[in-house]
Amino acid sequence: MNYRFENTYTYADFVSWGLEVRNILNSAGSGPQLIWAAYVVQFCLWAPISYFLLTLDIPFALQTILLFGALVLAGRFYETFIFSKLSAHLDRKSGNELPQKFSSIIEVDDTGIKVSDRAREISYSWDAFYAVRDTEKNVIFISDTIHCVIPAGCFPGFLEKDAFVRACSMKVEATTPQGQAFT
Repeated sequence: MNYRFENTYTYADFVSWGLEVRNILNSAGSGPQLIWAAYVVQFCLWAPISYFLLTLDIPFALQTILLFGALVLAGRFYETFIFSKLSAHLDRKSGNELPQKFSSIIEVDDTGIKVSDRAREISYSWDAFYAVRDTEKNVIFISDTIHCVIPAGCFPGFLEKDAFVRACSMKVEATTPQGQAFT
């Protein structure tokens, strides 16, 4: 197994990868329960506000549900489409002179993954990861403290991406938590 990818990306891409990883990690653990608890608290807070703000001639419970639903949809829209681009724009305006494009080389072999860019080189062994997720846009290697993202655009096609994910999944699943690899 020897793969080499040249990845060119923007800061907005980098932020959106972080959001995607956060969503994957939240869906795997106790995140959904906390999200629903936050929704219940928000609903209880917005219920009295909607009673006084909305002067529509509809029942109070329906007013509250409409306002709360609108806020949830607006929040999801903001997080999905606006946050990464706004974050990149604000970072450029704050004096952090970031280049428009970033570039990195990702090498995957039997020992692990090595990511190199102009400033640093990071090596991960296979036992650092506990999962490989294949999403529509990315291949994501996940551990408790780190993640590594390879965009789908680095692959020539779907079949190559699928073969890569299967080979990497076997490497990740073949290691134990203690880091011993079975061969």
